[in-house]
Amino acid sequence: GGTLRCCTFRRDVKGWKVGFAVQIGSPNQRSGSRVVGVDLGITTFVTMSDGGFIPSLRASRRAEARLRRAHRALSRKQRGSNERRKARMSLARCHAAVARQRKDFLDQASARVVREYDTISVEKLNVRALCRSWLSREVHDASWSKFLSMLHYKAERAGVRVIEVDPRFTTQDCSSCGNRVPKTLGERWHHCAACGLSVDRDINAARNVLRRAGVGPGLLNATEVRSRAGGSGA
Repeated sequence: GGTLRCCTFRRDVKGWKVGFAVQIGSPNQRSGSRVVGVDLGITTFVTMSDGGFIPSLRASRRAEARLRRAHRALSRKQRGSNERRKARMSLARCHAAVARQRKDFLDQASARVVREYDTISVEKLNVRALCRSWLSREVHDASWSKFLSMLHYKAERAGVRVIEVDPRFTTQDCSSCGNRVPKTLGERWHHCAACGLSVDRDINAARNVLRRAGVGPGLLNATEVRSRAGGSGA
């Protein structure tokens, strides 16, 4: 029932691909009270205000050794030779494999959040500025911008509401009493001396994201949450 708007052709190391842009009507907003605040990180890719989380794929990190070997093989080949052309194609296939793994992960992660919740609150991140910081490599690997783009279009297609909020001080402010608790990036636990809340740093941030959207409830009732294995994201 959609209207075809345009199509694009693209060629990569595996051959040609064609993509179609189709205009379809927006569905009615999904009825339901399942709300969640989402905090994006590095080690833990998605932390949710109800205690759920999605660990990071870190596709580039996992493929570092293979990419290094491919780069070294390319650098040893003589310019203009057939062997260099083959080495360049091998390197391109490595990068393409990493990109496919990352896209598949982002598709599954965004689909899971849209499937499980009716209203989603996220931070309005300035990803471009973060890509110029010392975290640029990790931010590029995490692909927060692409994840948020997928989340928005899948939510719109499913009738799920997405609310963007100010990201400033979400990790510093206490989600229980609002008291500001300064902490460094290495401090992974939030403890508020004013109200006694002791909780994982990322869950505290996700709760703040939800509170700023003004859509409650959906928060954890317990004041203590066990630290997750493997640490938490930025």
